[in-house]
This record gives sequence, structure tokens and C-alpha cells, in this order.
Amino acid sequence: MSENPRLTPAGCALRMPGQQIRCREPISGTSLLKEIVNGRIRSGEHLVTQALARRYGVSHTLVREALVMLAGMGLPDVTPNRGAIVRKVTARGVREICQVRCALECEAVRLACGRIEANSLERLRFDLRRLIEVASTGRHPFIAEARAVDSRLHDLIAGCCGNSFLAGRFSEWNPNIAVIPTPVDTSRFQPSNTPAGDGPQTICWSGSASALRYLYGVEKALARVLQCNPNARLRVICNAPPAFKRIATSQMEYVDWSEALEVRAIQDCAIGIMPLEDSEWARGKCSFKMLCYMACGIPAVVSPVGMNNQVLALGKVGLAARSEDDWVDALGCILKNPMAGREMGAAGRAVVEERYSLRVLAPELADALRRFATLS
Repeated sequence: MSENPRLTPAGCALRMPGQQIRCREPISGTSLLKEIVNGRIRSGEHLVTQALARRYGVSHTLVREALVMLAGMGLPDVTPNRGAIVRKVTARGVREICQVRCALECEAVRLACGRIEANSLERLRFDLRRLIEVASTGRHPFIAEARAVDSRLHDLIAGCCGNSFLAGRFSEWNPNIAVIPTPVDTSRFQPSNTPAGDGPQTICWSGSASALRYLYGVEKALARVLQCNPNARLRVICNAPPAFKRIATSQMEYVDWSEALEVRAIQDCAIGIMPLEDSEWARGKCSFKMLCYMACGIPAVVSPVGMNNQVLALGKVGLAARSEDDWVDALGCILKNPMAGREMGAAGRAVVEERYSLRVLAPELADALRRFATLS
């Protein structure tokens, strides 16, 4: 009887009886990537499929899959009928990569601030001190130690940023990622004890001056809603006053942001809004504004971008709006149906208490830090 190849577990190559099973991981996971990053395979070097297959003991198909994956990370250039060549490092390329990483990592750091435990920060401080000592002992030990400390630093930030889009970006370089959503202090952000009166219905936007551009993006829709609802107004809670072109000053209220006023300024509103553009930068943002509105028991009308989509899927906590007409319809619907808005607000509060409160997420953060500690 002829010896036919036998099927192996998922992810492994076919084998003949008596042959050792070789899994995909050595070629598609880390080995080839490490050789390129560490310089053992140099810039401009031609990656020959047959040679790599022999080197790692896998099929040509697995090698090609690995090269496609690495090409997606920007390491080799893959050209049909010409193969793959390790991309040359240029000064311009390094600058552009640094610009992108600066944007992503600064946002990740901002989101992670206040959520990383003091013990983890102290451990990083110790690692950096040790790194300075290693620097005087020789170049190669320093490089190896620097890479290890850099990986631990970025793992900690990515694991605490609370955004799956950012975590996905970071996981291209390191798989040890945990997504922990931004927690809300539900003892501070909570519904008002005072029932809503017969005063103006308030649409609330809260954010920093750098995010006002998102609010300006829906200004035309807001102007239409306010024009159709004379008893409504827009409240902007920010560290700088907005410069609207279409919204009448009689229907706009500016609240200078402060920690003391923030919650009270949200609590008596009818709707909280979080408009975003659909860009990589916006998809990397957390939904903290939305969660704060929900924690205060008011419905949210938001752009269905990034994490906002995930929160909307958890229940009837608000409405999604993409186009100008969507925004007009969604805001008008809640303004004309206050009871429906209160029901959405109550559902939103319940979601935050169950999934995004400090009480729930603090233990998750502690568990993640303990896991990362064992990996270092």
C-alpha cells in the first residue's frame, strides 16, 4: 500500500508517516519577522520562497502566506512574478512611520492615563534604570534589553487604552494585548435626583477644544433641529467657546468645563451627542463621552464609528446617525418623544453599571496586569 500524506491538526502542514509534524507558527508567526527586524535578513534582500521553505521545513504555500502577512506590515514589497524584497529603510519612511505612531500612541497614552496601576509604573521605572546601567556595558546587550523594555511599555499602554481598534494595531507587533474599556465612575456620573421640568430641552456636547471639529461637522444638522424646535437649545461643555456659523446664540449655551460643573451640566440634558468622522484616528477613540451621558441616564445620539458601534449594540441606549438627515431625524425623534428618551437613558445607565463601571473593570485591569507581569 502506498504511503499517503495524512491530515494533521489545523494550522499544520501535511506529513508522511514517520515524519515530524511542522506547524505554521515558526514561519507565519515570529521567526521570519524576527530575522527581518533584527537585521539578519537585510534591506534589499530577495526573499526566495523555495529557500525559505527549505530553511523552515514548511510548504511553499505557508511561506507565501507569511510573506503576504509581512507585506501587510510594510516589511517586504511583494510583486507578482518577481517575489518579495525586504523594503529598504529610508529617512523619509522612518519619519512617516514615526508620525503615524506618534498620533496612535499619544492617543493610547491619553486613554491609558489614570488606569495603569502604580506598581506597574514603578516596575517600568526600575526597568529604565537598569537599562541605563546596561548601556555602559556594551552595544548588543543594551539593544536586546531596550527592545524588551520597549515591548513591556507598549504592551502596558495598549492593554489599558480600552479600544479594540488601537489594540488591533498594537497586536501587529505583539500578540499579548488585553482590551479594557475606559471605566466610568458611576458614583459620580449618575442621573439627577431632580425630575425634568418644563424648561428648554437641552442637547449636550462635552469635549475638549481639539474635538470641536467633530461638532462643527454636524452644525448644519443641529441648526435645522433647533430651528424646528424653538424650545430646544444646545449646550457645549468645553475648555474653549465654539465658533458656530449657523446656530443662533439665543439657542446655544457655553459651559466652561470644570470637574466640579461637568456632571451637573450633563444631568439635566435631554440628549448627549458624540459626532465623529469615519477615519482611522476617530476609530481609535474610546466612547467615554457616550458612556458619561449614559451613566447620567440620558440617551446618546452618536456616529456609529469605532467603539461607539460596540456600545450601541448592547441595547437601546441611543441612536446612530451618519448623514445630516440621520442626525436631524434622530435628535427630532427623542425631542418629540421624551418618554422614549428616558427609557433609553435608563437602559444606558444599566449597561454602564454592568460593563463599564470602575467596580467591574478595576478587577479586570488587575488581572491583565498580573498576566502581563508573568510574560515579562
